[in-house]
Amino acid sequence: MNNTFSAKRFGNYFLYDLRRLWAGGGLPLLILSLMPLILWFFTGVYGVLITHHWVLPTLDARVACVVAAMFIGSLMLPSRVYGYLTDKRAGSEWLMIPASRLEKFLSMILVTIVVIPLVFVCLTLLSDGALSLFSKDYGMLLSQLNLNEAMKLESDDIHIVGGGWWFVYFWVSGVLLEFLLGAIFFKKQKVAKTILVLLGIGFVFSVIGVPLVVNDILDIEGLADMVADWAEANMHQMEFWINFFIDASYALRVGVLGLLIWLRIKTLKH
Repeated sequence: MNNTFSAKRFGNYFLYDLRRLWAGGGLPLLILSLMPLILWFFTGVYGVLITHHWVLPTLDARVACVVAAMFIGSLMLPSRVYGYLTDKRAGSEWLMIPASRLEKFLSMILVTIVVIPLVFVCLTLLSDGALSLFSKDYGMLLSQLNLNEAMKLESDDIHIVGGGWWFVYFWVSGVLLEFLLGAIFFKKQKVAKTILVLLGIGFVFSVIGVPLVVNDILDIEGLADMVADWAEANMHQMEFWINFFIDASYALRVGVLGLLIWLRIKTLKH
């Protein structure tokens, strides 16, 4: 089928993808999203056993638990939802589904970096907010947390857009796409092999790439002065440029990963 786009056909395939998400990753996503409730329960039970009083988890513990759940989900969910594409039989059936590869690619991207994060955030905040109804001493809700304040990024009137959560979203999207690419590329041990590849890429950049870049920069006369002059001239817009470079770097990462995923889908055969 040609890489054309039909809104009706895309809608039907997107619904199929959502059913695949529920079948392959629905339960893990639900469990990970209920981590505030799980943490509250086990912290309370532990407190009763040790101190004979119901103990509430601290805000730091809740944040750490949610971040851990977010990271685990980013690693495992792409392979659970789309890992079957590398299987000869299941992958062949997927190729025969009456939708273009462009439509399949767009649906895959939407499910991975929109639907999965949205479901996780909504259920996590819902479970966290529900717990506050049962205990007036529960503390600040996760929905009220400002990452700029938590990470002290508001010094000198500099803060990340969206209370810092936009930065987190881009980071999570990049991790999801990295492991989606690994899920549709490797046939077995998808998560482990993806981690090894990422470690290898990081090693190459740190050992070979960084020294080369540093040496080249040091060889350019006056570059440090140029950067200093530019920073001084744009000091009144520094908040804008910090957000711009953060967003641009993560957008570039997501764009490159999206391109690699598209090329893999376009050349996928069984």
